[in-house]
Amino acid sequence: MSETITQLKTEYDKKVKEIQDLMKNPNRDAGLFSVDIGFKDKNLHFANQGGTITSSVARVENFFFKGYPYKRGVKLSFDDDYEPHVEVGGGTDLYGICVDIDEFTSTASILPITNNFTGYLVVKKDSQS
Repeated sequence: MSETITQLKTEYDKKVKEIQDLMKNPNRDAGLFSVDIGFKDKNLHFANQGGTITSSVARVENFFFKGYPYKRGVKLSFDDDYEPHVEVGGGTDLYGICVDIDEFTSTASILPITNNFTGYLVVKKDSQS
């Protein structure tokens, strides 16, 4: 009986080791999941037709919005009836740029102008197809 249990335990440990050799774990294999690996620049992201470079301390803030501020400059607004929110604006009171909105929750994602953010737009000439 004892030999059977020992044999089962040995077979179990052997199978677990085989499976662990196939799987990659961020805790055990931290080097594989490092940011420094790969043919990419740190914090450089290409999506669709453009690219962005962001800082590790950059943050996107969420505010309620009035109007439709998507892809526009926004300013902070403080009314008596509302919490602090953003609305389309700019000039000397420009707070940031609205990069996304959620119409269900009426929340806008704002990239403040104080962030270190660089955007690139990749386009083609009219004569190219």
